[in-house]
Amino acid sequence: MLFEYLGRKPTDEKEEIAGGKLSEILGGLPLAIATIAGYINESGMPIAQFLDEMKSSSKAWQIGSLSAIQQYEKSLETVFEIALKELPEEAKTLLNILCLLNPDYISEDLFITDKGEAPTYRKEE
Repeated sequence: MLFEYLGRKPTDEKEEIAGGKLSEILGGLPLAIATIAGYINESGMPIAQFLDEMKSSSKAWQIGSLSAIQQYEKSLETVFEIALKELPEEAKTLLNILCLLNPDYISEDLFITDKGEAPTYRKEE
């Protein structure tokens, strides 16, 4: 299922094994697998590297230590933890500000240019 969401076949046996371990840790939960596959696709991170980072992020990932629902919640937490670690400090600051605001009143225009791309901002000198 993981490779279906990734839209490709495993590149080698090592990747296939890592994908199997990752799916096992996620309890085979389709939404958790889809969420993590989306992150892996967007980040370009190899599955084995993601698996290593996920395992090192918490002892809670030991098989059988969590119920299926807790595993799903933990998988989302881990995806965000890994993704946030890669963000520049300015992006983290912006996220911290945005989390305090009502999302219904934050205009998407702040984040999209006329070309449909995310805007780039320069730091004032």
